[in-house]
Amino acid sequence: MKRFILLFSFLITFCLSAHSQATGLADLKFGRYQIADSQWNVSACMYTATCQIYSKNPGTAYKIPWTSGQIQWDTGDYIGFMDNSNKDANNPWLAVQYGSNGVAKTNMGTGHIINMGTNYFFFVGNDNNTGQLFSMTQGFANTSGVTWTGTLNPTVTQVNNYATNGSTTPLAAGQTAAPAGPPPPAPTAIYMNNATVKITRAIPTTSNSPNGEGPNNAFDNSPYTKYLNFDKKNAGVTVQLNSGRAVTGFTVTTANDFSGRDPTSYKLYGSNDGSTWTLIKENAITLSDNRYTTSAVVDVANTTAYTYYFMLFPTTKAGDGCGLDCNSMQIAELTYYYDANSTATSTASSSTIVDPVTAANTPALCCGGSAAPFNASATNTAKVMSFVNRTTQDSQVYITQIGNQNTIMVNQSGTKNNYFSYDGNGSNNTITATQTGTAATQANYIDLTVNGSSNNVNILQQSTGGTKGAFVNIQDSNNSLILQQKDSGSHYADVSLIGGGKNVDILQQGSASHMAKIALTGLPVDLSLTQTGSTQNFYSINFNCATVGGCAKITVQQGQ
Repeated sequence: MKRFILLFSFLITFCLSAHSQATGLADLKFGRYQIADSQWNVSACMYTATCQIYSKNPGTAYKIPWTSGQIQWDTGDYIGFMDNSNKDANNPWLAVQYGSNGVAKTNMGTGHIINMGTNYFFFVGNDNNTGQLFSMTQGFANTSGVTWTGTLNPTVTQVNNYATNGSTTPLAAGQTAAPAGPPPPAPTAIYMNNATVKITRAIPTTSNSPNGEGPNNAFDNSPYTKYLNFDKKNAGVTVQLNSGRAVTGFTVTTANDFSGRDPTSYKLYGSNDGSTWTLIKENAITLSDNRYTTSAVVDVANTTAYTYYFMLFPTTKAGDGCGLDCNSMQIAELTYYYDANSTATSTASSSTIVDPVTAANTPALCCGGSAAPFNASATNTAKVMSFVNRTTQDSQVYITQIGNQNTIMVNQSGTKNNYFSYDGNGSNNTITATQTGTAATQANYIDLTVNGSSNNVNILQQSTGGTKGAFVNIQDSNNSLILQQKDSGSHYADVSLIGGGKNVDILQQGSASHMAKIALTGLPVDLSLTQTGSTQNFYSINFNCATVGGCAKITVQQGQ
């Protein structure tokens, strides 16, 4: 062996980390022709990234130190490595000779890798003197030299990552290892409470669900809660992931009671901006009539990572008109699966979500209007504006809003009837609705429900004539309501408020009759009701205060 002597001793410090790879250096087996005697100029491998070995002598391998003699080979023998980093950080690898039966025969010794290239690495013993060339992917068939540019003094983690392409069987002279195949799929379920990939919010197609049976129940990993939607047909749910992944399949778990509510078909969509959707797959789905039963995994053959997934269930088992047991769609669980070994990821480019069904039914905003819904969902400020001036048909605008910090602005005018329906669930939202008109028989109606805290609601109904009706239901605390009904025509306000810390200001002004029905639960900060300009003023205020001290300020003014 043409041994080399270091000009000075040196200390190599390794950054240690736990062996977390499924495949690492310890899994590889190096046959005798994958090891070569070290040659001249090896010092270059220690101090520069380029390592040059002038010649090789395949099969010549020395114990450490080299003065202990050569390794004696029998058929099928190989060298394997063990992680020695806990015992010696400077020499984190122990090389061992094994027989073909996998039984250890002798120790080559401990050492460290000083240079690691694409196909080769240079292993130096703890004597800083015995250096030997190893091939990861081929058996040496000649004595020509080799040069590579690699990684100096790699860490244990770097070596284990690097070893994933190495051969797990000893290679003969001239033999090349087959390229490492991809790791096997690792199907992993996605729930709301996962630590890594999880669902951060679930948004239903509509809020037509009983209390406690909303969409979050479908992703809580419990078959004993459920998502029920009275829409029955074409009910669904959109989910957002904290990190986009390629969903490859899903399962559905049946809920507690009537099998007629089980879905029988599905459409799965994916999106990264919440509004541009790709149909991944649609098909029939067969669910057991037994309750709390999970379906087989439905393979959707998807390889694209999406942050948003929308699942639509167009049909249910019961079909049409069979009473209570089939008046809705329900599921206990909808479990998505992704491959944890896949590297495909994505990020959301927008936080506003409009599912594809709603998007298809949404009328163009500005200057039009119809009885179609518009969904607005956001965690950042989103603005929805509808300017509807109708002279030939009634104006009907429906908005379902789920999320926080939204600004909703609706302006309806013209000579026909105006109807605005709003169903919101979230906090720190601002909802402004204005209904105006010039026809004596024009009717203006608002049906508004708000669930959440710190929302601001501003309503103005003002027209030449006709009836003005506002039905407002606000739940939770620190909400503000300003409701104004002005000019001629009958005015009716039906307001229900639940929760503390409210500011409520209601004004009914004009020459026709005024009627206000107000129900309060909790402790309102300030309630003001003013009815002026009419000789027919009626009001009813019922309150249930949450504190023994009584309700806060309630002011009622009536007069011409």
